[in-house]
Amino acid sequence: MKKYINLEDMTNQNCSNVLNIIQKNGGISRKQITEKTVLSWGGMTKIVNKLSENGYLTEIKQEHTSKSGRIPSLISVNNEKNFVIGLDINKTGLRAIVVNLSGDILKKYASPIMMKNKDDMLEEIIAFAENIFCNFEKGQIIAIGIAMQGIVDSQNGISVKFPGVDEKLYKKFI
Repeated sequence: MKKYINLEDMTNQNCSNVLNIIQKNGGISRKQITEKTVLSWGGMTKIVNKLSENGYLTEIKQEHTSKSGRIPSLISVNNEKNFVIGLDINKTGLRAIVVNLSGDILKKYASPIMMKNKDDMLEEIIAFAENIFCNFEKGQIIAIGIAMQGIVDSQNGISVKFPGVDEKLYKKFI
């Protein structure tokens, strides 16, 4: 286990913290971000700029309310791209949702699954996921999280026991 944190780890953690603050507070100023974090103005600006350049954030200039000073802007999560798929594989079928970075559900999908053997099941899962990807522009989906019932060997990335599947049939899966 790692006993230290390096610069890359710290940068990633700070990016995650800033993104979480913006997600929770949508339409937040840079000053407010700095107040909600322990980051310096320069550190926060570097992170916000990096997230903006990569398309995760949008920045909207506000109307100038005073005669002097910088025109304030509000920073929000970019909900026009950067979507995430949550895929659930269970004995009753396949289900998925697509959400934006604010957690808003954009679309839901469902499909029964036929468990003849592991290759057919895997083909069904891949076809299901491809169908979802086809509904979005290239690059809009940035991550997919998969939940599966039963016992999973996470070290080797395999299902050890899938509930509701006959033991004889299951032996064909492994």
